[in-house]
Amino acid sequence: MLLDVYRKADMRSYRKSVDGFIEASSLTVDEPLEPLALCVPNPEELALLKGIDKGDIVVVVLLKYLKMEGTR
Repeated sequence: MLLDVYRKADMRSYRKSVDGFIEASSLTVDEPLEPLALCVPNPEELALLKGIDKGDIVVVVLLKYLKMEGTR
C-alpha cells in the first residue's frame, strides 16, 4: 500500500535544495510500470488465473489445487 502511495504522489513537489549536496538522477521511474512476472505461467496455471479473474474459481478450490500440486 505504501508503494502505491509513493507511485501516485508527485515527488517533484517534495524536492528541496540542500546546501552541500549534489543533485543525482532518480533511481526510480516517474511513471508507474506494470508488474513483472518472474516466469510465464504454464497452461494449467493460466487456466486457473483466468478462472479466478472470471470468478469461477474461489480460494477454497485454489487451495485444494495447490495442496494436490505439493503432493506430486
